[in-house]
Amino acid sequence: MFLFNKKLIMKSMWKFYIILSTIFLALSSFTVKNVKKSSPLVVVFWQFLMSMSLVFAYSFMLDQKLIFNPMMIILGLTYLISLSLYYYSLKISDLSKAAPVFNLSSTVSAILGIIFLSEQINAKIVGGIIFAAFGIYLLGGKK
Repeated sequence: MFLFNKKLIMKSMWKFYIILSTIFLALSSFTVKNVKKSSPLVVVFWQFLMSMSLVFAYSFMLDQKLIFNPMMIILGLTYLISLSLYYYSLKISDLSKAAPVFNLSSTVSAILGIIFLSEQINAKIVGGIIFAAFGIYLLGGKK
C-alpha cells in the first residue's frame, strides 16, 4: 500500500523539474560569464555534445527509441541559436542585465501559447505576464 498518492506526486513533479531547470540554467549562465578565454560558440558546442550523450544514455537506459522528427531538428537548431546569442550577450554585458532579459522568453512563450495553442487566458495570466515583463524591465534596465 502506498503512503502517497502516486498520480498526485507525478502530476506535481513538473514544479520540481522546472525549479531544477532554473537552477541549472542559472549555473550555466554564471559559468559562461566566468569562462574568459572561450567563445560562446565553443561553450554551446560542449553543452550540445554533453546533452546529446545524456539523451542517448537516458534513452538506452529506458529502452526507448529516439524519434527523429524534422520539427525536433528545427527545435534543436533554434535552441542552439538562442543559447549562442545569449552566451554572446553574456560575454559583452553584465550577467545581472542579460539574464533577466533572456528570461523574458517565459512571457513570450505564454503569449505564443495563448495565440497559437488556444490556451485559456484569464486575469491572473494577463497580470502575471504584465508583472513578469515589468520585473524583467526593472532588472535589466539602465542603472
